[in-house]
Amino acid sequence: MDALRRFFYRYGWDTRCRNRCPAQRLRAVLPASARGRRPALLDVGSGELGLSVFLRGLSVVGSDVQAPQARDGHFGFVQSSAAALPFHDRSFPAVSCIDVLEHLAPADRAGAIAECLRVASHVALFAFPDGPRAQACDEAFRRACRTHAREVPGWVEEHLRHAYPVSDGVADQVRRAAARLGRRAQVTASACEPLRVCRVVRAAASRSTLLYALCNLGFGLWSPLMRPPRAGEGYRTVLVAELSP
Repeated sequence: MDALRRFFYRYGWDTRCRNRCPAQRLRAVLPASARGRRPALLDVGSGELGLSVFLRGLSVVGSDVQAPQARDGHFGFVQSSAAALPFHDRSFPAVSCIDVLEHLAPADRAGAIAECLRVASHVALFAFPDGPRAQACDEAFRRACRTHAREVPGWVEEHLRHAYPVSDGVADQVRRAAARLGRRAQVTASACEPLRVCRVVRAAASRSTLLYALCNLGFGLWSPLMRPPRAGEGYRTVLVAELSP
């Protein structure tokens, strides 16, 4: 992956706000003894880079249904579905699943959640656009793209095919999946990606590639100084499940 694309991935709003908060949450809950494991994290739905850029010092394995055309040399990759991860039970201290659940039919989400918990020994993290407020944001972006004769991104259309995950429902599925494995899950949730900024960046994207690039990078560089969104103010929810032995 070339240096410019990597720079925008690390500092651009869309990818930074999606990955930086989950990375911070994982570092906060993952025991120090587990951080040195190789690998320490399975990143389900990683694409080309996933969380690896934001978790320097941790050994990361990515997983996705399609192998990326370009791949970073800092992490390994295994092509697989979230519904059937090709790993033994408790193979990884931590498992992340970011922006995957909303792409699955509601009936398939419990199976993916159960697989993530099965291969995690300490913690599993799920992040997803949360419920009606995220859906409304995506619908507004699609309308704006059509109004300005811009192509609607494929991921937006995929999101809008199914009912959006809701944090309480996902937390319940996590607890039930853990119980079926004979374990307990202590679940905490936090909001991520302020809706007010999300709307501004998407408004720019619906009008001009250059305007989007400027907003994406500008807000991305500014994001560490922003106040974290309160409950109900975020486009995305980050849900962390700390698992009993």
